[in-house]
Amino acid sequence: RQALEQRFEAVPTKGLGSEMERQGCVVFPGLLEAFCKTIKDRVLSVHKPKFLGWYKQGWKASDFFHNSPGQPEVPINPSLRFIHTILSPLICGLLGSIVGSPVKMVQANVCHYSQRTNVCLENHFDGCAFSAIVHMFSTDPSTSGLHIKRNGRFEKIGTPGIGDMVLISGDKFLHRSCTVEGANERLVIVFFLEYSNPKDAKRAAEQVVGSSPAPPTAPSPKSSKRFAAAAPKKKDSLEKKKVAIVSSPPRHMGNKRAVSSRVVATEPEVVGRPQRQKLGMDPSTTHQQSLSSGREGKEQQLPSKVVIPTATKNSDKLRMIKKKMMTKKKKRQAKAGSSTGSSSSSSSS
Repeated sequence: RQALEQRFEAVPTKGLGSEMERQGCVVFPGLLEAFCKTIKDRVLSVHKPKFLGWYKQGWKASDFFHNSPGQPEVPINPSLRFIHTILSPLICGLLGSIVGSPVKMVQANVCHYSQRTNVCLENHFDGCAFSAIVHMFSTDPSTSGLHIKRNGRFEKIGTPGIGDMVLISGDKFLHRSCTVEGANERLVIVFFLEYSNPKDAKRAAEQVVGSSPAPPTAPSPKSSKRFAAAAPKKKDSLEKKKVAIVSSPPRHMGNKRAVSSRVVATEPEVVGRPQRQKLGMDPSTTHQQSLSSGREGKEQQLPSKVVIPTATKNSDKLRMIKKKMMTKKKKRQAKAGSSTGSSSSSSSS
């Protein structure tokens, strides 16, 4: 552990924060090589991938060893907890020095890519600010790594070496894992991290929401021709349908159903952790602003709720009571009159 601490302390972090902002990730080749070689056999002997429907439909490659309070319950493998004890403080310290704010570990798991488990994690955004991926081993190192979208196209970030680690701004940059083909397999350790300071988390959330395009609304039949020119190409629409928001915990996508995200018109299905929203806004204020913004040159016809004053309600009620009492009184008088008449006639006879 002391050797690991020295290696992390020796990492030069100057300028890495701006690099993460521009490129979406930072790679540290061989940073954990000795550690991964040491624990490889131990991890393989106790690794038990579990089916987690909430993580991603059909996902069965991950074995969690850390889960923070407030996250969906997951089965924890106690035999792998030592990884969290050793690496989490080091990764949090390194990432915190890069971004200039303290961070905390949210979740962590060991993921085994293979034909028996899962071969790939498709295009997705993370549900937390950052993630860290450590490459433990691969039968085909040339295919190890991930693809991240920059400037409108995906670029491969290779991590062929044992112990290579990559830090990702996963909630801002669309990315996917490299696909395992044939009999090849790959083992990685995945960490999900979030800001410790609520103010930093709020600011980051606002940046994410502000940078994501507003979901388009479906055009009416009359105005469909106006939107025909703006319709996306087939290739782009197919790519957008594959986008999901995944991890910590993910917002999953089904195999045969379109999944919503920032680039999909429908609202995303949120499982466990809520989708990032712009914080610090009063919903009522936002509603009033939206109503006022719609009044451009003409008044909006809004249905008004009729409120009956309390005094009016009470007076109406009193009138009804008096009316009922008068009716009852008249009935009693009429009944008494009829009974008196009958008795006098009987006496005269």
